[in-house]
Amino acid sequence: MAGVKKTLVFTFILIGMTGGLMYAQDKTSPLVSPAPAVLQTYPEQKKPQEIVVSEPVTLSIPKLNVNTSVESVGEDREGKMDVPKDVYNVGWYNLGFKPGEEGSAVVAGHLDTATGSPAVFYYIGNLTPGDEVIVTDRNGKKLTFVVTQSQTYPFDKVPLQEVFASADKPRLNLITCTEEWNTGTRNYSNRLVVYTELKSS
Repeated sequence: MAGVKKTLVFTFILIGMTGGLMYAQDKTSPLVSPAPAVLQTYPEQKKPQEIVVSEPVTLSIPKLNVNTSVESVGEDREGKMDVPKDVYNVGWYNLGFKPGEEGSAVVAGHLDTATGSPAVFYYIGNLTPGDEVIVTDRNGKKLTFVVTQSQTYPFDKVPLQEVFASADKPRLNLITCTEEWNTGTRNYSNRLVVYTELKSS
């Protein structure tokens, strides 16, 4: 990482990545939405190991036969985290950390398609500790992350600090929707987060 990130402010909570027909008809439906800020400050004396990485371009999960492109996503017009435009791609949150940096990089993927068939992250609930996730950046550098745990949370109770702002080591957190689809709120009831850490060389 070029220099040390002193302060990182996330003003989002995980609200609703849509799937199925709603995604096809309303591409502004959010994954994250404004909320009170989560502030993470690094002490001046802390000097994280510098890891030179660039923007991610591909992501693969060998166990699931996933090999996909990474879209760089920021915020939509409402200040919510945008979602990948292609349901078979994943979206990297470009206002946060890059995969490989000392912090929590976040990658989101859709659960299903407009017809209800599996999208890119439909099967990530099958990942178990020790499984690998491989990211290739724009410079061709490959980084291997190892799954440590998976957790399911109600859509409005995702731990922001843990998912977006952990800064103790290079992490990659995969997010998708899960459980029940509510046609009234156009939202899934839960979020699935797969936590990974950079594999030691």
